[in-house]
This record gives sequence, structure tokens and C-alpha cells, in this order.
Amino acid sequence: MRFAWMPALLFVLAWGNAATVMGQSGGGIVAVMDLQKALDKHPRLQAQLKTIRQEYKAFQQSVIDVQKDLRKRAQQLQELSPSSPDFKRLQAELAKIDSTTAVDMKLKQKEFITREAKAHYEAYKDITAAVARVAARHNIVLVLRYDSKEIDPDNRASIAEGLMRSVVYQNRLDITDLVVQELGTAAAQAPTANGLRR
Repeated sequence: MRFAWMPALLFVLAWGNAATVMGQSGGGIVAVMDLQKALDKHPRLQAQLKTIRQEYKAFQQSVIDVQKDLRKRAQQLQELSPSSPDFKRLQAELAKIDSTTAVDMKLKQKEFITREAKAHYEAYKDITAAVARVAARHNIVLVLRYDSKEIDPDNRASIAEGLMRSVVYQNRLDITDLVVQELGTAAAQAPTANGLRR
């Protein structure tokens, strides 16, 4: 709480620097952009996330199937004498399958999380490049992150997030739709795997 004033000071310093740059360059425009909205409408990101989620769902189903099989085979243990060689063999086999499944599940979860993070990072790079192109075309010298989502007055977390927003008010400065259009244009012009445009 000691440094609660820091974001406001940094904003004032950044704004002062931006104003200086605008004054030196003969003027320019400040704009805002809703990064989350751009991510939600990023065509390649959404396709990648859909694929990752489908693969993860299929993996979860395979784990459920293995667990069902383990439970069914564990019932066989009850029919065997605990001192019999068959009991010990089956118990060891089930323990090995259970252990392997647990390790595989952790590794797969890590893989899916990594793939999802990389997809978001690549989309973020696409978005910042699109912002730069839009800014260059429209003489925009500064783009601030903006959250256009309405604050839910019945949701404490939503209120807390709203209170922390850097941009409190903007009037017709939102370039999010232009950035989303730019992403769509770039995606349409991007070569596909066989070298042809989509």
C-alpha cells in the first residue's frame, strides 16, 4: 500500500513524455485499444485455442477411460487371495498403470498450458504489429490499453478491476475495431502451409 501512488505517477510521467513528443513532432493522436477484445477476435488464436481445447478434452476422456478400466480391474483383486501370486502381479500392474497415468496427465497438462501460452504470445505479437500499422496510418503517437467491458456492480472482482483501470474515460479514441480488421486482413494475406494465400 506504500506505493499505491506509483501507477498514477508513472501515468503522469508517460503522459508528459507523450505530450512532449507530440509537441516536438507537430502533433499526433492518442488512442486506446481493448487488448482482450482483440485477443478474443484474433482468428488464428481462436482456431489454435479451439484445437488445443479439443485435444485436451480427448485426452481427459482417455484418462477417464483408463481410470474406469483400473477400477474394473481393481475389483478383480477382491476375488483373489492377497497371498496369491496372481494378486501380487495384478496389484503391481495396476499400481504401475496408475502411476504412469498420473505422470502422463501432469506432462500433458504442462504441454497444453505451454501451447496455450505460446499461442497467446504469438497473437500478442500480431496485435502489437497491427497496432503499429494502424497507428502509422492514422498519425497515432500513443496507444493505451483500455478495457471496454462494463463493470458488474454485483461482482466484487469486476468492481476491483474497474477501479484499477488506467483509462477512466475516452471519447471516440478506441481503435480496437481497426486493429481487429487489420488482423483479419493480415490473416487473409498470410500464406498457408502449401504456399498459397487463403
